Amino acid sequence: MEDDSKQPPDGTQKDLEQVRAAFEALPARVTIADIAAATGRTEYGVRNWVNQKKGRPFPAPTPESGRTHYRDRDAVLAWYEKQPFATEAGRQGPGRTRHTVSTAVPVAPRMTRKQLADTLGVVVEAIAGHIRKHPPGSETPFPSPGSDGLLDWEEVKAWFLQRASAPRKAPVLSQRDENGLTPREREVLTLVSSAEAEGKVVTSQWLAGELDVVPDSAARLLRAVARFRTAG
Repeated sequence: MEDDSKQPPDGTQKDLEQVRAAFEALPARVTIADIAAATGRTEYGVRNWVNQKKGRPFPAPTPESGRTHYRDRDAVLAWYEKQPFATEAGRQGPGRTRHTVSTAVPVAPRMTRKQLADTLGVVVEAIAGHIRKHPPGSETPFPSPGSDGLLDWEEVKAWFLQRASAPRKAPVLSQRDENGLTPREREVLTLVSSAEAEGKVVTSQWLAGELDVVPDSAARLLRAVARFRTAG
C-alpha cells in the first residue's frame, strides 16, 4: 500500500532535462511522492503509470519496502525516458493525449471534475478550461454531467480520443506587431489585462485552464507579455 500522506504537486509536467536534473537530487530509493515531484505529475498520475496494463511495466518496489513502497531511482528514470510523453512534456498533442487517456486508470466510472483531473494527471483548471471552450451546442461539446452531477468516464474518454484523432488545423504564421507580440500573445495580454482589472489573481494554472493548454505553455505566454502587464 502506497503512502497517501503527502499532497500532490501542481500537475505541471516537466521536460526531460528538468526530470533528469530532479532525479539526480533524489535518494537511491524513491517513493511515489518523490517521483511525482521530480516529474511534475500528481501522485495519482504516477499511480496510473504503476497500474497501467499496456507497454513496459513500471519498476516494482524493492524487496525491503514496507508500508511505503520504495523503487530504484535509476530504474524509474530509465522507464520514464522510454515513455512517449517523456519528450512531449510541456506541450499538448494528439500522441500525448491518446497515450494519457488510453492508459489512465479511472478512480470510478463516474467522477467529479477533481477526480477526473487526478485520473488524467492534470490540474482541475485544465478540465474547467475544456468545459468552457466546448460548451453544450458547440461543434465538439464536452460531455455534460448526469443528474448526479458526475462525469461519465467512458464518455469523457471517447471525447478526448475523438479530439486526438481529428485532423489538426494548419498553423497560422506568426505576425508580430510593433511591440513584437504575436497574435496569440496579444490575445493573452487582453485576457490577462481584463482578468486583472476584475481583481483576479492570474497564474499559469489559471491561464492554462482558460486557453486549454498545459501550464508550462501558459507560463511561457505570461513571460512574453509580462513587460506590458507591468507597464499598464
